[in-house]
Amino acid sequence: MATDEPHHSAAARPEHVAAPIGPEEAAEALKNGPIGALVVASIAVALLFIGWMAFYFLLFLPRGRLAEPPGNRCSERSRTASSRNRSSPAPKATGR
Repeated sequence: MATDEPHHSAAARPEHVAAPIGPEEAAEALKNGPIGALVVASIAVALLFIGWMAFYFLLFLPRGRLAEPPGNRCSERSRTASSRNRSSPAPKATGR
């Protein structure tokens, strides 16, 4: 989409540029600007947090634990049961 015409910015013409304002008018215009940005950012963060909490309580918690932590009594019981099975004599192989 190459053209041979040079590009002219809209700001190149004086009628497309806003009139200059004084420092008092600029301060008045910007007085409530940051508050609006903080409100929008706060709403976005709150929605993300609510979504994360919904995943946590509705998806992760109902699934339960994936594994028992080390040193848990349940895992110790299973270890002692498996060691008892190992200490029982192995079946003798019969030679044919």
